[in-house]
Amino acid sequence: MAARQWRTTFCRRRQKLLVVVHDDLNAENMLFQNHGLVSILDFGDAYIGSPEQEFRQLYRINDLILTAAAKKYEELSGKRLNIEASRAWAIVQELAVYAELLVKKDTEHPSFLRAAQNLTKWLPEGAWGIPSKTSRVSKQ
Repeated sequence: MAARQWRTTFCRRRQKLLVVVHDDLNAENMLFQNHGLVSILDFGDAYIGSPEQEFRQLYRINDLILTAAAKKYEELSGKRLNIEASRAWAIVQELAVYAELLVKKDTEHPSFLRAAQNLTKWLPEGAWGIPSKTSRVSKQ
């Protein structure tokens, strides 16, 4: 089934490089040996997308990690990565997490707190903290 999905997607979008997007990239899913990355594990949440989608996870760690990974990607693949697109994907992902958990009123959830922290860092003009009781009162 995955091979069929890959062929269907690849045939539709031949002009654009597609990759397997892990969607849960973190230290627990990486295997290192001799100071280098050997393998990526646990593709349970994987799908097909662009390199920029995959690299958004690195921006959530920090911008220096994203920049270093983009340089390595360009060195290995010979293709330029759109870092701004990766940043935008990360922001959109955190906004989605933030909004979903805010609607559920689950503002103590670790994912909500992480999203609020990242959004405060990336978009400081917003008020991304846990909503106070006074901010929930509608203005008349």
